[in-house]
Amino acid sequence: MSPQITLYTAKTEIALAESGLEFTRFEIDLQNKPEWYAPRVNPASKVPAIAYGGPAVAPDDPSPESTKLAESLVLLEFIADLAKPGTLLPTDPVLRAKVRFFIDTVSNTIGSTFGAVFFRGEPIEKLLESFEKIQSLLPAEGYAIGSQFTIADAAVAPFFARVEVILAEDAGSFDAGVGPKTLEVLNQDPKFERYRRYFADIKARESFQKTFDRVACTGLNEGQDIDIIVITEMDPEDLKDLIAESDQRFYLVPSVNPRNTYQVLWFSVSPRKSCKVDILVPGLLSIPVIPVSKIVYINQDIPVVPFLLLLLLKLRGWTDHRVDSRPRMRDKVEVDEGDIEELLELGVEEYKAHLDQESWLPEWFVQEMEERVVEYVERWPDSKQAWRSLGL
Repeated sequence: MSPQITLYTAKTEIALAESGLEFTRFEIDLQNKPEWYAPRVNPASKVPAIAYGGPAVAPDDPSPESTKLAESLVLLEFIADLAKPGTLLPTDPVLRAKVRFFIDTVSNTIGSTFGAVFFRGEPIEKLLESFEKIQSLLPAEGYAIGSQFTIADAAVAPFFARVEVILAEDAGSFDAGVGPKTLEVLNQDPKFERYRRYFADIKARESFQKTFDRVACTGLNEGQDIDIIVITEMDPEDLKDLIAESDQRFYLVPSVNPRNTYQVLWFSVSPRKSCKVDILVPGLLSIPVIPVSKIVYINQDIPVVPFLLLLLLKLRGWTDHRVDSRPRMRDKVEVDEGDIEELLELGVEEYKAHLDQESWLPEWFVQEMEERVVEYVERWPDSKQAWRSLGL
């Protein structure tokens, strides 16, 4: 497992909590995955994953005799099959089919509109339409297929929870105030009365309460380094001075290398926690100039770069770090790979990103990134289909 920062681990954890099975939960740091994880657990280096069978061993020393499984929807069915018959998947074939149909509908409605609305700024009405479609499948009472909680409910619960938090925090790429207003519609409009009762039943379950992480749902975790791309002709060092002078939460410290003349910008998240802030200027470091129309906003006023550009810049960092002569830079490769893995999954599953949507990217940049994608696929062949889905 990993700390619950993805929808995928959340589904699996809810199913495990409901299954009645004995299991050992083990977290890995997605920003610094242990060296043994990919070769001994999941070659794709994704989470969640399950090691089943084999001798009893420490989780960080998986046995080659155990069977390794991955992909959240596959794991949902596997957990249901291991549990006592009828616990998470009905024994009746018609009801089993209804469970799978519900999961497929969730993936193709709210699963696809999630990224479109929250990241690409498409109309919020699409989200409400997705909720209506899912609601139309619900019986008059109970859960997705009736009185029994199933893996269908485990699959949809993380989506509902994350949507609720993001709307409440106004943390999407929509105009300020749209998030809370939309949440008000979901919470008060008679049209969504059945959804409200359904989600309330899910939230009342112990499995949901034990696994829900509100902070993780926002995607805004404290303490991580931040890159800021500033569209300006100012020198980055002048920008650092300006930022530090404008907000006392920012401060400058000398570089750890005494030969460097620049200072490092930091931001005080809390009295005990700070994060480093890197200032990047388009035109320097071969970063394309971003059209203003392509900048999206979260939390009302925090501008973020287009998703695909973020992924490709992370890919560039990975390829550069691999050949860097400095050990401390090569040490970043594993962290880069964890970031890229998560971004690929988000791009394909949640945001439905595609190169065709970013026609503003200059040809030189696209060509460079296509070459870097080839290098990445050579290292991680299982990522090939994901890159293809993104148009690369």
